[in-house]
Amino acid sequence: MGSSTSVKPKSRYKVINFFLTMIQSFGRDLGLLTYTEWGSLLWLLPAWGMATVYGRVYEFSPLLTAFMSCLWYPLFLLWRAWQRSEGHPYRIFSVAILCIALYLLGLGRATQVITTYSESDTFFEGQEGTYIMHITSMPERIRRGTSETIKLTGDVLGLYAKKEMVGEELLHADGEIIAYVNDASSILPGSYVWVHGTPLHSRSGVEDGQIDRRARMIASLYRGTIYNGTVTAVVTSGTSLPAEIRPPWYEYILNALMQDIGNIHTYVKQAIANRLPASVAALAQTLVLGGSYSLLSSTVMTSFTLTGLIHILSVSGSHIALLFAMVYGIGAIGGIGKERSTYVGIIVVVLYCCMVGFNPPVIRATLMGICMGIGVIRGTLYSSRQAIAVSAAILLLYQPMLLLDVSFQLSFGATYGILLLVKPLYRRMPRGMPKVTMPLALCLAAQVLMWPVQLYYFHMVGIGTFVAAILVAPLLDLAIIGIVILVLLNIIYAPAFLWDMVGYLLRIAVYINYTIAGLPLMTYWIAAPAWWQMVLYYPLCRYYYYWAEEGTKDKAPVYEKGALLCIIVVLFCGPFVEASGTTYIHVIPTAHPSWLAIESHWGRRDVWLYCDMGGRVPSPRLIHTLESDVHYYGATRLRGLVVDGVNAENVYAVNALASCFGIPFSFDAVKKGRYSYVTAGNEEYIPITMETNGVIQVTGLHRSFFFLSQSSGYRQKGQKVLQLKGNPTEMYVHRYGRDRIPCVIGTADEYGLLRRYDSRCDGYVYWPLGHKLREIDPALDGLYVVGHERIPDIEL
Repeated sequence: MGSSTSVKPKSRYKVINFFLTMIQSFGRDLGLLTYTEWGSLLWLLPAWGMATVYGRVYEFSPLLTAFMSCLWYPLFLLWRAWQRSEGHPYRIFSVAILCIALYLLGLGRATQVITTYSESDTFFEGQEGTYIMHITSMPERIRRGTSETIKLTGDVLGLYAKKEMVGEELLHADGEIIAYVNDASSILPGSYVWVHGTPLHSRSGVEDGQIDRRARMIASLYRGTIYNGTVTAVVTSGTSLPAEIRPPWYEYILNALMQDIGNIHTYVKQAIANRLPASVAALAQTLVLGGSYSLLSSTVMTSFTLTGLIHILSVSGSHIALLFAMVYGIGAIGGIGKERSTYVGIIVVVLYCCMVGFNPPVIRATLMGICMGIGVIRGTLYSSRQAIAVSAAILLLYQPMLLLDVSFQLSFGATYGILLLVKPLYRRMPRGMPKVTMPLALCLAAQVLMWPVQLYYFHMVGIGTFVAAILVAPLLDLAIIGIVILVLLNIIYAPAFLWDMVGYLLRIAVYINYTIAGLPLMTYWIAAPAWWQMVLYYPLCRYYYYWAEEGTKDKAPVYEKGALLCIIVVLFCGPFVEASGTTYIHVIPTAHPSWLAIESHWGRRDVWLYCDMGGRVPSPRLIHTLESDVHYYGATRLRGLVVDGVNAENVYAVNALASCFGIPFSFDAVKKGRYSYVTAGNEEYIPITMETNGVIQVTGLHRSFFFLSQSSGYRQKGQKVLQLKGNPTEMYVHRYGRDRIPCVIGTADEYGLLRRYDSRCDGYVYWPLGHKLREIDPALDGLYVVGHERIPDIEL
């Protein structure tokens, strides 16, 4: 018995020692990569897993395709680990296993989020009733024309449906809804609001070159929007809620904190509004608190967009850096040590993050600031690249759909570009002018990695960005610091002349920025890069970085300049490599039919636009979408414009739309046959002789596109031919003499499509009214349903 009891502990120790040895060996193998390299893989590998799931469930956009093509980077790091393995290549298996685990982690997390959104119940869509909302963000004033409304965002807890069979029964519900109401003076985050109205689900179609709103809907579990809602009750405590939906105890504490932070937010906004002139008060509030963009004039927003300073209007990393600098400066004046100032700085930026909202740039900058503060407190070296990698990993693990968010992409990409490229770019600039060359180097480094993304979303480039970074950005930074200090002093006393100085500073900054935006050659519209351009672009950036930082000094200048030249060529060569004479149709996913006809030439594209106004005044979002789509193909002017559904109410909006693209809204020009086509169902406005059945035809090299407009249902006068090249064919929809009809048909007429549908045609494009399918089966062969799927460009 004694010998048997003495053997078991030894065997147990052997097992423990075996696992300890395995862990030590695994840790030693992971040392084949540096902390910075592991930091990159820590967020990139899960991000690739998330992109894989999103692309397979929905679609791979050109930007997502380019991101997936960067899978060469972990292979490159594995090759580096093999080189460092000192003749033991089997050691890289530990690295490979952890890489696969990180990829699978992102795969599973994205699958979980998308599945939760897809399987959630939206039974209350279109149901009128009283909805109980838990407000999660500050109410925001929205300007619509000459009137203002209040936007409330929150989680729906339940509803009293206006239905006889339900009665007064409280129905449970979940998800996020948005409500537009007229009065929300006493509503703060953390409050509970009863809103009467009907939620409608906004299904904005996904389109290349546009912000992916679907990813944002998935991230927030969006359920619908209540327009013209009415607030019937407001309570600040969960104890007043019905027993079925009362929150747990810890939410009472969180709600109290949210309301206190909301009161601080209201105080800051009110102090700015009371002490600054109305002409700059809205801009000052946006600079310090973010949001309220609709209260800014269109002139200010346009000028900030053209000069590339639009990011300053949203709270981002620059605000967090300014707060840390202000705290360190005050601490130095008061004789407070750096360590204590760091504690204060961390508390200040966390409170500021809570006050302005938890958007990706603010969270990223806050996490990086906390990492820096911990490094200062512990007296260890702070690595910015490791901090940004950890911040990205935490955010993506919490919400995988942030990967598709343009704010996340620009914030992390620009910051990473600064960390990598600002030193090599600054070293190669002229000496003796650091106040000029340093802002230029920062601006250029922030944009190099993000140029494909910026062109994809905003379609413009120019030197105005660099001029504004030198002249305007420092003034706005000074204004932000001044406003923050004066708001704090306002608790006791803030002299009026200091507020006046801040007001003058803002006016000067706005004037200089407006002047820069209006100068020639400051901005230039350019076509968004194709997926293959972005695929080539980022390996070239890595090649440039190698010769700028890691390569041998004797060969570096030549290869570095060659890499820069290749980067510029790849970025701007898209229109020059496209086959001349190619014609294709780009479908715009709007509620009413809209599409572009594009004809390619060497170095340029000719664009025609068709838009059906539906007899209504176009919304600002529709106008912005149409403008963005035209600029996406590098066009600043249209060769032709066809507008349907024009009447007395929207004729002035149509005139403004035509003016944006350099099309004179002249009936005489139409009569003379120039490239200005304007059609309408009202003969009082457009006296054009039509032919048969209101069909618009676009003819390409191999096939035609026939669009059956809605106006053809009430105007039996015929066909408007938009001929891009060659003579129009005699091929019409009712001609079934061939086995295959080389044409694509587009329509918004559901019953007309059911009558004319023929699988022998190359394809059909259908615009369902209000994005709602009725009798049409979306699984029909060759049928594209606008708003329910991404429609690729149709080559004719």
